[in-house]
Amino acid sequence: MSEFHGPYYCECHDGTKMCDEGGVSVCVSRDDDVITDYKWSPCGECLPGEVRACDVAGAPGRQFCNVLRFPDNQIDDLPTPEWGTCLREDEIECEPVQSKSCGGDVSVECDVDGMGVPYWPSC
Repeated sequence: MSEFHGPYYCECHDGTKMCDEGGVSVCVSRDDDVITDYKWSPCGECLPGEVRACDVAGAPGRQFCNVLRFPDNQIDDLPTPEWGTCLREDEIECEPVQSKSCGGDVSVECDVDGMGVPYWPSC
């Protein structure tokens, strides 16, 4: 423990690991200009940003992980990645990380909500 930093985490350096109870965990970091902490994320069903094929009533669809990316420089209270609802292709509003202009130099990126549904944030 540093007198300036508080608790120091060095559980990992990068990558992913399989969890004992099933699922996968991701190494996340936080850099506070004094030291960089590394900690394993909660064990989840999917990796942030992951997409997989699925079937909805016999039609092709896709499932999105409900976490697109972990928040920058945050390692505490991270969300647990889980597969969202299987969506038909025509129900998918946007592709994660796709961007659209809001006018001028302002744009937004397609995000994924807590239920694993892609959406456009408001400008």
